[in-house]
Amino acid sequence: MVSFRILLPLQLLWRNWRSGEVRILAGALVLAVTVVTAIAVFADRMERSLARQSNSYLAADRVVTSRFTIPEDWRSQSLQYGLKQADIAEFSSMIMAKGDMQLASVKAVSASYPLRGTLEVSTSAFAIDAVIEAATGIPTSGEVWVDSRLLPLMDLSLGDTLSIG
Repeated sequence: MVSFRILLPLQLLWRNWRSGEVRILAGALVLAVTVVTAIAVFADRMERSLARQSNSYLAADRVVTSRFTIPEDWRSQSLQYGLKQADIAEFSSMIMAKGDMQLASVKAVSASYPLRGTLEVSTSAFAIDAVIEAATGIPTSGEVWVDSRLLPLMDLSLGDTLSIG
């Protein structure tokens, strides 16, 4: 009796396999597992690539952010470990020039910025690779570097005067 209970499902499986129903189901299952595996491998590679490039985007290995001033003991302790620091203040403000106003994101940085990577600047708007150079520092006092998209929005040319705030 026990052998009959095991034998019957195997006979039914074999019969359905020969008729093609189970083959289609098995093929769909193999295809589904293959697709899920391929997507998982692709997502893992993408995550690793983004992690490698994020240091350059952040201009540092780690970032401490706060709405308030970072405590001085944190700064001194990080210096004891030989860590480099750069200060960044980011805010949205109105940019005014030639009677026009435009809301823009402003980033003010200390002289040690960037800790990783390089800043790329150009003396012409919407430059391509041949005209783009690595910056040797940050803008001097009273000088700003603007994104190329802001120039046509406000009908500005490089060297024009603008006001922030």
